[in-house]
Amino acid sequence: MWIIWIATAMISLTGFYSVANQVRSPVSVTTNSAALAASMAIYRTAVVTYLQANPGFLGPRVSDANVDLTLRSRYPRNPIWTNYIAPDQTIYIYASTLPPVDIAADIAGLSKNSILAGRANTTTNRLESAVFPNTTQSLLLPNIPPLAAPPIPNGSPVWLAYRN
Repeated sequence: MWIIWIATAMISLTGFYSVANQVRSPVSVTTNSAALAASMAIYRTAVVTYLQANPGFLGPRVSDANVDLTLRSRYPRNPIWTNYIAPDQTIYIYASTLPPVDIAADIAGLSKNSILAGRANTTTNRLESAVFPNTTQSLLLPNIPPLAAPPIPNGSPVWLAYRN
């Protein structure tokens, strides 16, 4: 009889812990394309806001510390987003690694179908918009230090802006 009670208790505890782990594990926001696109839009706004507030800023990249300071901890920054400021003052906001889902259509929607938002095609070195596939936006970034840009992965979401 005791063996039945012990076996029942062990099976119950095993079942409880297997269900408890499933209930406690949070839904990953990184697999939601709309949430990732919104995260990229917030990051882009923070970079552009920092550059507008600091017109004397010189450098190929706004540091993460300055972006986080501009955000003032209102949102947890996704570490895949990065930025680069080209010598012609074009601001590149892009993912340093490919996100788990394609967000090109979502960032196109957030940008009101701008041709400055899409995905990188590193074969043609062009930006491919979800709305206008054949854009003339070049993605040729310098690779000569100290102006070297972090590489843009093929298919990575890219959202451009221009510095005044």
